[in-house]
Amino acid sequence: MGENAGTLGFIGLGAMGGRMAKNLLSAGYRLACFDIDAGRLDQCVLAGAARAACASEVVECADVVLTSLTTSDVFERVAERELIPAARSGQVFIDHGTTRPPATRRMAAEFADRGAVLLDAPVSGWITGAADGTLRMWVGGHEPTARRCWGIFEVLADPQYLIYAGPSGSGQVLKCVQQLTSGLTDAVLTEVVAFGYLAGVPLETLAAGMTGKTEFEKVLARIREGGAGEMDMKYGEWGYTLAEAADKGIRMPVLESLRDFLSDSPHEYTDGQDRAHPSLWDALTGIDEE
Repeated sequence: MGENAGTLGFIGLGAMGGRMAKNLLSAGYRLACFDIDAGRLDQCVLAGAARAACASEVVECADVVLTSLTTSDVFERVAERELIPAARSGQVFIDHGTTRPPATRRMAAEFADRGAVLLDAPVSGWITGAADGTLRMWVGGHEPTARRCWGIFEVLADPQYLIYAGPSGSGQVLKCVQQLTSGLTDAVLTEVVAFGYLAGVPLETLAAGMTGKTEFEKVLARIREGGAGEMDMKYGEWGYTLAEAADKGIRMPVLESLRDFLSDSPHEYTDGQDRAHPSLWDALTGIDEE
């Protein structure tokens, strides 16, 4: 429990981070929080946290600083501008967002130059897991430091899905694998459905002909219900995987080709957010929703 622990810091109180912060408060941890959204910060303060005026102020008053930021770019920017310059010897920083593995390793070295430790501990389970403290979590970085933080992690994650992954960046690599097992599978099956449809077989006949092919049936059902454009194929994070693959000299021909295809498609959907994804079905079939 956290009753006798020092103050923790938490930066990023969005859909995931706000719920994670409240669980830490409920477990007895003292928390100093910051978010650029004043309303989110107010909610955390009402739950018992101390208010910080900026991210660097969180660093000043906490020995362990947790972050849950929206994209790799945002975390890298906050880390470079506010966290690393303010870091001090003995501090621990825990990144619960999804970050490019090469960037994680680079920043871990920069934290280490100041005597601090960066752990990468991305999560999965969306807002229900964040609220219930049943997230999946993969932890990368200095193992003795990770083990010292295990009590914090157990407040946020389901113990059976809380994994020490290995050296710095390993947690992010496992998160990439997690995202691809669902997103890339859905993308490939969408292509398969489009092939059958464009070759002249009605969707209803495809459904009848593939009875028992469970994953295929799920994707086909979403398309038949008009939800193809809302399927979350984790497109916004494919680049994170490809960044690691490029850094390690690993070829990923399926992912590379699909990303290139969607990048060139006039039907790509984007709202300017890193996690936005295109409707692969529209791109493949040439459907223009305008």
